[in-house]
Amino acid sequence: MARKHGFFRPHVLGLTAISSTTLRDGAKYNPQQALGSKLLAWWDADHTDLITQAGGVVSAWADRVQGLTHTASGAGQPAYSTSGFAGRPVITGDGTGTFMTRAGTTGLPTNSDQFEIWTLFDQTLATDGGGSRRYLFAWGGQGTQVHLMTGVTRSATNRGRVTAGNGTTAPTLNDAVVDLTGRHFQRSVFTATGIKVAVDGFAMSAETAVVRAIDTLRSRIFANTTTTPSEFWQGGLAAILVTSLLTDGEAAALTAWLSSRRSV
Repeated sequence: MARKHGFFRPHVLGLTAISSTTLRDGAKYNPQQALGSKLLAWWDADHTDLITQAGGVVSAWADRVQGLTHTASGAGQPAYSTSGFAGRPVITGDGTGTFMTRAGTTGLPTNSDQFEIWTLFDQTLATDGGGSRRYLFAWGGQGTQVHLMTGVTRSATNRGRVTAGNGTTAPTLNDAVVDLTGRHFQRSVFTATGIKVAVDGFAMSAETAVVRAIDTLRSRIFANTTTTPSEFWQGGLAAILVTSLLTDGEAAALTAWLSSRRSV
């Protein structure tokens, strides 16, 4: 059965060491302190000093670790709100043409790296009986076979989606547990041999095999990585974290922090 806004349950990770105080108070957890060098990039709408915005639209968003910056211009600028995500700041894509781009992928993991992408978001598109996909965060280049992504597949039930190209095809994996409508967080894992996904702290999926072959042309927020962007995300984005592979304890602590922010 699909889960929508289900309560976080630490036992689904096989861990019970996260205190209720930490679950209630996300301020007690700091990803940079907790993960150290394993935290590779971190875009966070709460950190307004790294967001360039005027008149309620965003022209640049830098990460807290390396200063990796996505930009937008003109009608493509996403919206900014100080309180649109459970009373906290959020950057929002309109689903029709707003997105942010960074040229190249320097500073992000390569094909030989093992890594994870964690996203905290509000997905506001309805289901789509015909099926379609929307991109929250991706990097790579032209063609479905040479990029990776984390986002949503819209079908009878919206599902979290992760894709990684192998140079010829683009193996895809959808979460099978959570209805990805509304506020959620997603963990997308890229190992040396495949991809895995989990949403809202529920059990990790089995691995889908893929040996990555990803271009280095660009990274994007709220759109795919083709030369002419499309498949735009509709809804808010509160945070993206790119990490090395995490231990069970590290993943449980990060899960608890994101759960506290989603549920406020």
